[in-house]
Amino acid sequence: MRGRLGVLVALVTVGWGGGAEAKPAGKWPDAACERGSAFACFEAARRELDGKRTDEGLRLLWRAWELDEGRGFATVQELGQSGAVDAGAWAKAWTPHAAAAQKGCEAGQARACLSLGKLQLFGLGVAGGPEGAAASFDKACGLDAWACTGRAVLHTFGIAGPTDGPAAVALYGKACKAGNAVHGCRALAQALRAGVLVARDEAAAHEAQEAGCRGGDPAACVALGDRLAGGQGAARDVAKAAVLYRQACDGGDPLGCVRLARHHQAGAGVAQDHGQAVRLLGPACELGDGEACSDLGLHHDLGLGVKQDPKAAVAAYERACAGRSATGCARLGAAKVSGTATARDVRKGVALLEESCKARDVLGCALLGQVLLEAPEGVTKDAARAATLLKPACEAGVTDACGVHGVQLVKGEGVAANAAEGAKLIGAACAQGRVASCSDLATLHALGKGVARDYARAKALYEQACKAGHQQACESAARVEATQTAARAAAERRANTETLRLPSGRLTLRLPKGHGWSLAHAEAAGQDRLHHPASQLVVVLEHVGRNSDMCGPKAFAAPPGAQVKQHRRPAWRPRNWDSLVFETRVKGAVAFTLCQDDGFWDVSEVVRWARVFRQDGRAPTAADLEQAKVLLEAVYPDL
Repeated sequence: MRGRLGVLVALVTVGWGGGAEAKPAGKWPDAACERGSAFACFEAARRELDGKRTDEGLRLLWRAWELDEGRGFATVQELGQSGAVDAGAWAKAWTPHAAAAQKGCEAGQARACLSLGKLQLFGLGVAGGPEGAAASFDKACGLDAWACTGRAVLHTFGIAGPTDGPAAVALYGKACKAGNAVHGCRALAQALRAGVLVARDEAAAHEAQEAGCRGGDPAACVALGDRLAGGQGAARDVAKAAVLYRQACDGGDPLGCVRLARHHQAGAGVAQDHGQAVRLLGPACELGDGEACSDLGLHHDLGLGVKQDPKAAVAAYERACAGRSATGCARLGAAKVSGTATARDVRKGVALLEESCKARDVLGCALLGQVLLEAPEGVTKDAARAATLLKPACEAGVTDACGVHGVQLVKGEGVAANAAEGAKLIGAACAQGRVASCSDLATLHALGKGVARDYARAKALYEQACKAGHQQACESAARVEATQTAARAAAERRANTETLRLPSGRLTLRLPKGHGWSLAHAEAAGQDRLHHPASQLVVVLEHVGRNSDMCGPKAFAAPPGAQVKQHRRPAWRPRNWDSLVFETRVKGAVAFTLCQDDGFWDVSEVVRWARVFRQDGRAPTAADLEQAKVLLEAVYPDL
């Protein structure tokens, strides 16, 4: 025979109460308990017992049992074994209930016999044990088929006799037909669907669930609605699912209200109405449903169906997290990390995100990945772990995760670089309405990273993001316009130029026809030497490579005594987002170093270095540099 607590938990699931959908409660108002919320009574009772207010705690437990026999009794048994209440006081507390049940059973009241059997089975206020419980359950079943569930549970687990699956299922069916929707029909449906006590029979399980819903079990209506909404075992019918959710919500099931609210949010089977969603979520949240509070907080956060109110959103997230909603904890964690409408507490925020992700909440994992990637003060950056969190969250449908992971792929941050795949994810996030991703996609089109370079498309995307409130996109849209103009001008210039490919393969220069420059040879690896016989000028070009110090004096080494001048052109460039040139004069030569910032998430590169001198050893004059300007403009096309 299983341990008492183990048996009790199983009985709750199969025969004596509580839906499989139910979740532990958080701290709810006592008023919710008085309005009929069993969940609220459980939590209020725990609170009172933790505070050593035994009499009030036991009163609330008895109230919970009246509202939901199975779950209430399970909670009673759990608390009794935990030692939260003095053993003597605990036994004494159940004596009057046992006496009342015994008196009612002797008077022929079936449900009193059912209660007596449960008390006997677990030794609460009355002797009898499993054998006495079996006798009380048999009497209850003989008086009223509605009460046959007690004996069915004993058959299910082999208590006071061998396990007998067919007999248990027959008794659950008998109770269901007699109108015991919660403990009869629900247990019957679960047994037939599980295929443990008898052969699996999906059709019969569905019929039992429908009977339960008709009989007033709101959890059965929710379960039926879920199957229709998801197309499980029946054709997908979101409109009918919404009707069932409404029935469950009207029957007092908070989960039914949450499901119906989400249908109103999406306009699935009902008219899209965020205001109605808020009206449904409010009472469900008051009754302590964590998911309802989480969704309600999101409406306040985004101003959907209600005035935007970040503080009200955080308050709802706090209640949601207290109600064991992993999503609510994730949203609260994000608020604490950012300090939005609450005191900033990065450590606590990250802990909440870790807890949410551990509970397999995809939003929690996605938000945790973003925090690890952005690494605000107090958080160690971990791009590799961020990728392992963001990728599955994206695959699970979290739009923000797709946008952020797409940027990771483009940059190769924590993952192997794959600009094309990153662009696909960013594009998908943009299509789902993520404004930042539309701006990122515009940048990719402007740069030609992962997608074809398309300034017109970039401009359209920037303008789209700008209209949605993305300020940086507004500025970029104007720049793209200048880029298109510059690109047309460059095309006209190319029509009057010729191509000069350098031996090193680093550069292909486009010079005006009749430029007078000729190739000499490659002086060393990565260097090219060009000669202008008419002026005796020589230019040596070299590709330096990537530099993580950004564009600044550290981007190149200037020799001692050198005079360094910085040139910067503020206008938009057709090839670069930002460019700096450092002019260094030393020992009869002039050196130019070009540092480029490609404008995409601060990636910098020193791309070219050029040294200009005369063959006769004299220092280049201003006129000489003017002569060299034709070549230098080809080396530095953006300046």
